[in-house]
Amino acid sequence: MLCVKLRYVNSFSLDCVVGVCDCMVKLLQLDLTYNNIGPDGALSLAFCLTRNRTLRRLILRHNLIRDAGCEALSHALASSNSSLKELSLAANGMTDLAARALGQMLTSNRTLCRLDVSANVFGEVLLFFCFILSCLQL
Repeated sequence: MLCVKLRYVNSFSLDCVVGVCDCMVKLLQLDLTYNNIGPDGALSLAFCLTRNRTLRRLILRHNLIRDAGCEALSHALASSNSSLKELSLAANGMTDLAARALGQMLTSNRTLCRLDVSANVFGEVLLFFCFILSCLQL
């Protein structure tokens, strides 16, 4: 079992982290809080999620992944990943576009048990998002 928490990650070192994720079959948790990986970093992680089958918890609080990064992660979680149980996307500057992507992902992903989207900039779509969450009892 391996849990990793990293600080001061930039786009180059994130590519290294993604490479490590692919090699480490026992990686259960990755915490990248406050690294400002941005949408490009989220895209790299989404690619990693499509191939990794052991990661259970991914913490991406305060990373400025915005809507584009959230959409990439949502697509990976909807189509390929069957291991992630907890995802934190708190305080990432996400808007209604991200909420829609997450809502669509939740209709097909059956393994995610905990999703933190607090401190984002959701508007009216948040009501729909909350409805989906309540229906799925997430």
